Amino acid sequence: MQPNIEVNVLTNRLTSVPPLPQYSPDVNPAPLARDILSGLLDKLEMSNNPSSPMEGTSPGSPTSPASGDSTLPNPSIGDLLSSPQVTSLYPPLSQSVKDALIAETVHALTAIGGHDNPPARHIVGFEGVASVKEKLKTVSEELEDFIEVSGAVDIGKEDEVGETAEQN
Repeated sequence: MQPNIEVNVLTNRLTSVPPLPQYSPDVNPAPLARDILSGLLDKLEMSNNPSSPMEGTSPGSPTSPASGDSTLPNPSIGDLLSSPQVTSLYPPLSQSVKDALIAETVHALTAIGGHDNPPARHIVGFEGVASVKEKLKTVSEELEDFIEVSGAVDIGKEDEVGETAEQN
């Protein structure tokens, strides 16, 4: 199976290094992947524990020993990605989200596993399917644009086709 990028990001350990000064919001107004991921982690944290902030005891808590040195009094999981130290953490997925991910994976595997000729790669998710379709369309168009050039390298094929026609 080839899951979309969100599955890989949300199910593996994230390691963040201190941000470089040239990427600070003062200098670079473009949203950074760190900021986008930080917002997502904060939303996950809030959905898991809406009444109180994280206290470092959840499965998503950082594995970096120096993470308590943050300048924020009670940093959120997302804030830890901008820490001045290297920080490693797991996204705080609730048990229901983990169960849903496992159920979806098991369903996909059992749906294709019983076929006589299962695919070598199974694309999952709407975005993944759309991405693969677009890539196949692009490759097909490129093949059609250069089909004469591609076929021109088969010098031996032309001679064989000509000889076969003469023999008949």
